Amino acid sequence: MLLVASVIALLTGCRSEARSATTAAQVFATATPTPVALTRYTNPAYPYEIGYPAGWQAETANHEAVRFDGPPGRRISVDVQPVPQRQPPFTLPAYADAQVEALRKTTPGLIELQRTRIALPNRTAAIEVDLMWNEGSAQHRALLLYVLDAGIAFVVRGEAPPSAFPQERRTLDASLRSFTLTPPD
Repeated sequence: MLLVASVIALLTGCRSEARSATTAAQVFATATPTPVALTRYTNPAYPYEIGYPAGWQAETANHEAVRFDGPPGRRISVDVQPVPQRQPPFTLPAYADAQVEALRKTTPGLIELQRTRIALPNRTAAIEVDLMWNEGSAQHRALLLYVLDAGIAFVVRGEAPPSAFPQERRTLDASLRSFTLTPPD
C-alpha cells in the first residue's frame, strides 16, 4: 500500500512539473516584433544620420530642415538650430522644457502626454516628448526628440493623425530613435 501511494505521488509530481514547464514555455514563446525597415539618410552639412520608412518622400534640399513625408498626415522631420547662449548654458532637460513651453505659447490646448530620457544608438542622450493638440477642428499628435551637440540643437519630430498614431507609433519611435550623431570626417 505504501508503495502504491509513493508511485501515485511521484506521478502527480511529474505531471505538475510538466504542466509548469509548458506554462513557462508558453510565457516565453511571445513573438518578437519584426524590426521596422528604415532607409538611412545622412545629412551632408550637419553631423547626423536618421532612418525613415522606405517609400516615404524625402525633402532634403534645406539641410537645416529635412522632411520625410509618408501617407497623409504622417511626417518625420529634423530641424537644426543654434542653442541660445545663456548663463548657465542650457542642459538637455532645460532645453526640452524651454521648447515645450514655447510650443505651449503658440499652440493653445497643447497636452504633454509623456516625457522620456533615452540613449540613442551612439549613447547620445536625448529627450523624447509625446504631445497632442488641436488646431481648429483638427487634432494632432507628435513625438519630439531633442538632442544637443556643441551648441547645436537637433529637433526630430514624428507626426501622425491621432486616430492612426497607435498603429504608427512603433514606426515613428524606430525612426526617431535611429537618429545618430556622426563624427566629422
